[in-house]
Amino acid sequence: MHDALAQLNALEQAEDRAVSNLNALEQDLIAAAMQSRRHEEQATASERKLLTLRARLSSARREMVQGEAALAELMGTLAVTGRRSPPALLVSPDDANGAIRSAIIMGDVAPRLK
Repeated sequence: MHDALAQLNALEQAEDRAVSNLNALEQDLIAAAMQSRRHEEQATASERKLLTLRARLSSARREMVQGEAALAELMGTLAVTGRRSPPALLVSPDDANGAIRSAIIMGDVAPRLK
């Protein structure tokens, strides 16, 4: 009888340890799931940021190409006018193309007015 009680007590202690181990495993599993979710959220946020950066890069490239085209047009206009800066550029420095065009027209019209 004493052996049976000792075995029963040992089995109850083993059950308590098993329940405790299961609880610890459940807590570890919950913590791992929460960490995994945080990593997934960070990855999603990084992907969104990457998409935004790619869009900005594409926009910047388009603007650069447009700027290059405008610069080529300006350089072509300057080549036509020669090396002297047209006086019209002093009047409207924000619109160099317009100032140069105005100077070209004035250069053509001024001699006729004399």
